[in-house]
Amino acid sequence: VKTKMASAIRGGYVYGPTDELVRVFSQMSAEESSEEAEVAKILQENLFNKLFEHAKKVVKEDDMLLKILILASATSLTKSPTNVFVRGPPSIGKTHVTLNAAKYFSNTMILMGMSPKAIVHEYSSYDKDENAYIVDLWNKIIIFLEEPSSQVYEVLRPLMSHDKEEVEYRWVEQSKGKQRVMRSKIRGWPVFIFLGTTSKLLEDLVTRGIHTTPRMDAAKWTAVINFKGESYSKPFNFINSTDHELKILQKSIQRAQEYIKMRNIGCVIPYANIITNVVKQTIMSRMPRTARDLEILFNLIG
Repeated sequence: VKTKMASAIRGGYVYGPTDELVRVFSQMSAEESSEEAEVAKILQENLFNKLFEHAKKVVKEDDMLLKILILASATSLTKSPTNVFVRGPPSIGKTHVTLNAAKYFSNTMILMGMSPKAIVHEYSSYDKDENAYIVDLWNKIIIFLEEPSSQVYEVLRPLMSHDKEEVEYRWVEQSKGKQRVMRSKIRGWPVFIFLGTTSKLLEDLVTRGIHTTPRMDAAKWTAVINFKGESYSKPFNFINSTDHELKILQKSIQRAQEYIKMRNIGCVIPYANIITNVVKQTIMSRMPRTARDLEILFNLIG
């Protein structure tokens, strides 16, 4: 209770006797209260470092890709999400690193190469007032494990570039011999993470996110082989579904999201002008895509 009240004072939130958070907290078991204390401690420290060090238990020699994916996933909690394109040949760890970076975030949707219609059917709810199926993607992480079709890219492109907060998708369905036009509205700016084996993309998607690839060198292959042996001979040393630290880190992300939403927190980067001044002195100042690349960088920092 002391920890919770201290957090309330710092956050400026006024708790009343009928407040849902007070009611739930008062009904917590000793174990749950202990977990909340651990979460509070982590949030006062460096949550990113905790996530990174924990994920490194199973992600070997891919620090840069892991950091990018954790930071990008964290932007799903903000109003400025960052997309990631993970490219490279098969069997180099794209899926392994991506899923282990995203497992801390409960707002993750993992898809195969689905069509826009399939996405609507799977994740929408029908709104009678708007006469449309609504897919709400705010604060979501959407991972495409397989390369989506160009049609999917075309539908999602306005959301990926943050040009529109809502896109409408229509299709025709046949029922009892009659054709009917169906409407759906896909809303929100999620974090998109696309995994693929080719470097070819629609031209205007190149500036819609970060492009990266796993490491491919002898040191990594050796570390991965060693990890495979260790994970089968001593599986209890590695992350599993009952891992207490994983549970605490997942709760920490949830608390951070609740706080950001409640306080409507934005971000100020005091040294942003220093970065742009450095960029202006390089060849990047003459490249049209530099402004968008800077925006991606600042989103990750925030």
